[in-house]
Amino acid sequence: MEIQHLKSKYDKLLKDENFDRLELGLSNPNIFQILQITKSEIRHSNFLAWLLDPNQSHKLGNIFLKRFLRQVFSSEKFATLEQVDVEALNLSKVEIRREWKNIDILIILQNVVVCIENKTQSKEHSNQLKRYKEIIDQNFKKFEKTFVFLTPEGDLSEDEAEIFEPISYEFIVQTLERILSVYGDSLNTQVDNYIKDYITIIKRELMKTDKLTILSQKIYQNHKELFDFIFDHKPEVV
Repeated sequence: MEIQHLKSKYDKLLKDENFDRLELGLSNPNIFQILQITKSEIRHSNFLAWLLDPNQSHKLGNIFLKRFLRQVFSSEKFATLEQVDVEALNLSKVEIRREWKNIDILIILQNVVVCIENKTQSKEHSNQLKRYKEIIDQNFKKFEKTFVFLTPEGDLSEDEAEIFEPISYEFIVQTLERILSVYGDSLNTQVDNYIKDYITIIKRELMKTDKLTILSQKIYQNHKELFDFIFDHKPEVV
């Protein structure tokens, strides 16, 4: 590419209003990006466990937990449980465990246990879901048992599809957006910001559907020649 042609392409990029919008959007602070934990399964599980616990500092009560359980109990995999059964549970006495016997999240209620395997990037390995089911069966013999496979797109488990109910991060986003829409005015400002940041990170890093991602794709299509040239000649990172 000739130097004048390259300068012309760069000038066109700088005059693109979408480029300014992208730069402005990327400059907005996001707590999850600042802490560099946008794709970490452990950090996602920590935040979800915090939201699921009605006794935590978010002051949401059991709103998120109740909506999550309704989604789980709607599955035909768990024939002995129905969505309506959630209303009869004493959610204030729930116990949320993290990394108990390597299980990402465990929800323990009166006579119900929910085992959640969270996969933001990695795949199943070493028959882990089968092992988790065996652990639950051994330790919660008198409980109604449910199993959840949480992934960005709600993928089926490769090994235990008949046992683990797939739930997507899209459901998590929709649930949190609905909570903000209905209860946002009553939430603590920090909690409101945390949830908004979390929704943004899920959309941007896991689902690739946030506004900035879509905007960046549009900018790339409009300035493809320039970006391809830059990528092909980028310096080696030491």
